[in-house]
Amino acid sequence: MKILKDGTVKYKPSAYNEQNRLLKPSFPMPILSKGQKVKVFMGAGWSSAYVISSAQDCCVVELAMGNRRITIRDARSIQIAK
Repeated sequence: MKILKDGTVKYKPSAYNEQNRLLKPSFPMPILSKGQKVKVFMGAGWSSAYVISSAQDCCVVELAMGNRRITIRDARSIQIAK
């Protein structure tokens, strides 16, 4: 956040995007196809992963690095990779 000389507040784009992400509903999960590349929010940031299975209540992904499988139950924690 930065306060300009005229008194207006200017937020960092990353903080603004994060706020918009958290305002989205956490349910239902998007239905994704098997093998689709996605980004998963881990505690330290976004990681690349591939979809193993997808349903309305959860999505199982395998991380691209480490070959670890994770079950995601919050729609805000998964994005389709560009």
